Amino acid sequence: MTAAAGDAAWTALLDRFEHDLDTAGDAAGDWHPLGTPLPPHLVDRARALVARQAERMSLLHAELVDTRAHLAALDLVPPSRTITAAYVERDA
Repeated sequence: MTAAAGDAAWTALLDRFEHDLDTAGDAAGDWHPLGTPLPPHLVDRARALVARQAERMSLLHAELVDTRAHLAALDLVPPSRTITAAYVERDA
C-alpha cells in the first residue's frame, strides 16, 4: 500500500469512527486494523477520537447502572392485581 493510499485509508477509518460517534453508531460493523502505521499528521485527530470514545463509554456505563437500578426498583413494586377468581359459581 502506498503512503497516499495508507493516508486515505486512515482518514476514511477515522471518518467512520467519528460518524459512528456522532450518530450513536448502532449499526457499526466490524473493522480491522490497517496494515500501515497511523500517519503522524493524524495522531492528534486519533487521540481526540479515543478521548470521545472513552467519554461515550463512560456515559453508556452510567446509563446502564441507572437502568439496572430502575429495573431493580420495579421489581419491588407489588403487582396491581391479585390472583383471585373474578366470578363465583353457584349451584342452581
